[in-house]
Amino acid sequence: MGNAAYTFLIAHADQSYWNVYYECPVYKVFVPVEVIDHYLPKKLDGFSANTYENHINRLYFYAEENSMVTRTLFDDYIDGIPFTVSLRHFLQKLSKEKDPMVRYNFVITDNHLIFIRVPHFTDRNFRLRCKHITISSRAPSVRYAGEIWHDEQGNFVINNSSGTYRPADQLISWVMQLFNCLSPNICFQGLTFRDSF
Repeated sequence: MGNAAYTFLIAHADQSYWNVYYECPVYKVFVPVEVIDHYLPKKLDGFSANTYENHINRLYFYAEENSMVTRTLFDDYIDGIPFTVSLRHFLQKLSKEKDPMVRYNFVITDNHLIFIRVPHFTDRNFRLRCKHITISSRAPSVRYAGEIWHDEQGNFVINNSSGTYRPADQLISWVMQLFNCLSPNICFQGLTFRDSF
């Protein structure tokens, strides 16, 4: 079964949120762990700041007894996507977006880049399904998390905007090097999350 057929089946099983499956396509890019290790050897812990809100988030997302209650069909959908694509394929899709304001959230795990289109609609439940914690399968740590978009000048822009994993500004250049390794003929621009709005 291909990704389109898989999406169709899951979307019809989850009727209350069927349009999120089509408004928020997910792309997985396989990358060997040795390549990820070379560019991003350290892991970023989720909700690492010592705040009450982060403590509650850690309990909600990571506690085993909560996972059966808090997981959704959309979580399982992302985990079960049957086929990966190349980074070039994803970038071609991104470059065809008509609206330059469209952004994709992405995470880098030990062996995948996972991208999801952030919806235009403001329904909080839909937007929550596109958060870094969701697309990482609630991973306690990832290598990187941020946003990517194709701007009006034709550049692919990457930032480090993630409230969950909070990558340091210095990691942006390493992520750009990783992306250049995977797609050597494409130019990437990096911005900090503070400069991205």
